[in-house]
Amino acid sequence: MKNNAGYLNLWIILTIGLAVLFNGCVQRPQLQPEPEKIELQLRLKAGESYNLRMTTDQKVTQSIMGHQQEIVQSIGVGYSFDVEEVDADGVARVKVIYHGVLFKQDAGGLGKFEYDSSDPPAEIPPMAKGYAALVGQSFHMKIAPNGHISEVEGADEMIADMLEKIDIAMEYMKTSLEKKLRDQFGNQGVKEMMDNMMAIYPDRPVGINDSWTSTVIETHGFPMILDNTWTLKDRKDGIATIEVNSTAEPNLEVDPVEMGAMKMQYSLSGEQHGTMELDEATGWMISAELDQKFTGDLSMVGGPMMDMAEGMAVPVLIEITIRLESF
Repeated sequence: MKNNAGYLNLWIILTIGLAVLFNGCVQRPQLQPEPEKIELQLRLKAGESYNLRMTTDQKVTQSIMGHQQEIVQSIGVGYSFDVEEVDADGVARVKVIYHGVLFKQDAGGLGKFEYDSSDPPAEIPPMAKGYAALVGQSFHMKIAPNGHISEVEGADEMIADMLEKIDIAMEYMKTSLEKKLRDQFGNQGVKEMMDNMMAIYPDRPVGINDSWTSTVIETHGFPMILDNTWTLKDRKDGIATIEVNSTAEPNLEVDPVEMGAMKMQYSLSGEQHGTMELDEATGWMISAELDQKFTGDLSMVGGPMMDMAEGMAVPVLIEITIRLESF
């Protein structure tokens, strides 16, 4: 019995020893640290001023009764964002000033022109008068840390000042221009434009390759609904690089666009792809480039000429590149 007990003890010792030796030779998997996440949001400071230039290069190709027509436009607008105050929730009251405009158009046989507010011509082209009157105008808005615009003030009032600067003799043309200016640069139009440009931030901390979504409803210009997917692609030296991929569908809830004696409605769908860089400390946009391609129809839906063109739909291809740059 003693010998058996001795053998048993020896067997236990050897087993434990082999187990220790085996465990020591096995490389155990190392636990990987959780990827670092960042809270991307606007952190504007009272008393600071931020400048941004937006340039839109646009080509519209349309086929009218078998004839193809191209209209090429380039519109550049420089903004100053002067932060007047920031409340406890990070919502900033900002004065936005238009301090520079560039507008070029080439419509082929229909003519071309160029206006640059930094070097204005002696006579401003009629098509550029609305943009020329923007220079020096301003409005106020409130912007939240997530980029959403909660309030716009003063944009409607600046329209009256712009109209005083535009010398238009014919009253019906002045009325038509006033409507276009209010649609594009009035309180609601400006709120939509700024919200679409700024509301790009995630609702939670994100790490590399994390994605979030947003929906943009365009009611001016080319009305459509954009479903956006944003992805954090890189972080380097305090700069976050974000990729966006979007799909667009028609927004047919918008009233038709008035074009002289006609009322026209766009029905467009397509895609948007691009990248942007944000300063991680402030959330402010450093640069961005977005490429958009939309196809569809421009249809006549009303107006005095309806009987002449009822049911006519003009095929349209729209290619747009938008660039944003801090300066």
